[in-house]
Order: sequence, then structure tokens, then C-alpha cells
Amino acid sequence: MKFVGTIIQLTAFFLCVEKVHVTNNQNCSYENEIRKLTQKLMVIEKQLESRETETKHLLRKCEKSTQREIVYLKKKTVQQERDLQKLAKLLSMRWNQEGNYSNNSKPEKEFSNATRLNDSNIIGNNVENSHHYRFLEHPHEPVAFSTYLPNLVSGLGLKQTIKYGGVLTNEGNAYNPYTGVFTCPSSGLYLISFFTSIQGISGAWVRLVVDEINVSAAVSRGFDPNGDDQGGNVAILRLTAGQSVWTEVHYKTNTNLSSTTEFRHVTFSGVRLSD
Repeated sequence: MKFVGTIIQLTAFFLCVEKVHVTNNQNCSYENEIRKLTQKLMVIEKQLESRETETKHLLRKCEKSTQREIVYLKKKTVQQERDLQKLAKLLSMRWNQEGNYSNNSKPEKEFSNATRLNDSNIIGNNVENSHHYRFLEHPHEPVAFSTYLPNLVSGLGLKQTIKYGGVLTNEGNAYNPYTGVFTCPSSGLYLISFFTSIQGISGAWVRLVVDEINVSAAVSRGFDPNGDDQGGNVAILRLTAGQSVWTEVHYKTNTNLSSTTEFRHVTFSGVRLSD
């Protein structure tokens, strides 16, 4: 019996040894798998770092390209604005030469002297009843214009041109009520005047401009809620044929001007005095 017991103990011992051996083999296999997975993870990590570096490089490249594109577009916009200003001036000159409006293909009727002198026919006239324009064929032909604002105008912004739709006189046909611009038809000495008016507690600052250059200014400022205030200025200028003259708002935004067809407080006028 002791021998059998010894055999059993030996058998159990060898079984334990075999089990430990198997376990050790399994552990080695797991360690190998872990080592392989770790190596794969390191490779993936390096690939991710490389992709991240490439992504940052592309982002920097795109950012620089976008900034260059923005700078280019800003420069292009500025140039286009300048080109548009030049084109507007050329169109204005051509419009005067050809005698029709750039935004209206219908020929306009030219006022006769009788119509110009008959004030009852002019009251209430606006840009739709304006007439033919051209450069003077002879430098000694008379040049004179007298215009007014036929209605209340509100919300004018800085550097916004005032468009006087009411035309009393336009000898030489050089004032454009669509744009509010007088284009000098012949060189000479000119007298230019303008007046502005407001109602109530407000203010209006208006200036006379020749080809984007400030010539003079006027202000009307009221302190009585029930009152009116008017201001104006006059300039004598030597102008060259083709120069543009207009009035515009300056200093204050949201400007309101008070005028009607009956009480023409806001006016813009000019006359050639001599060659």
C-alpha cells in the first residue's frame, strides 16, 4: 500500500510539473503576442505622428495660401473700385457727349428757352422729366444750371452725393440729375453755390467737391424743435472741361435735408463767368 501511495504521489508530482511547464509555455506565447502587438502599436504611433506632422504642414500651407489670397483679393477689390470710379467718370463724359442717359435708352426731350423760363412747368420736375446733355460745340455758349431738392431726404451717409432732382435751368446741359454731378462742358471761370436746410434739432454738414477734392463746406444746425436752419457757401473756381463738380455729406452720418417743390431750401447752382 505504501508503494501504491508513493506511485500516486509521484504521478501527482509529474502532473504538476507538466502543468507548470504548459503554463510557462503559454506565458511565453502570450509574451510573444504582447511583444508583437507592442511593436505594431509603436509603428502605428509613428505613422500617426507622421500624419499629424503632415496635417500641420498642410494647415500652415493652406493658411499662408489663404492669407495670400485674401491680400490679393483686397488689392483686386481696391483696383476694381478705382477702375469703376474711372469708368463712371468716362461714362459721365460720354453721356454728356452723346446726349442720353446711360441707364435709359429713351432719348430725352430738350427744354426750350420758353420752358426754362416758365416756372410753372418746372415745379415738381424730377429726374424722369430731365433733358438732353452734351459738350458745348462752341466754347462761348452760355453755361448755367440751377437745381433744387424737390423733397425731404433722410438717412444720407458720409460722402453720399446729393442728387438735386428739380431743375430750374440747365444752359449747356451739363448737370445730371441722376447723379447730382455737374460736368464742366468748357473751360473757364465759374461761380458755384450751394445751400442746405434742416428742420428741428438736428444738423447737416455739406461740402462742395471738384474731382474728389474738397473746395468749401456749409453747415446748418438747429436747436429749436419747431424751427428751421439754413446754411450755404459760394466759390469762384477755374474749371477745365471734363471736371466733375458735386456736393456731398461730410462729418455726420444719417443726415436729413429739408426741402420741397414749394420751398426750395436745398439748392445747387452754377454759372460760367468768363473763359
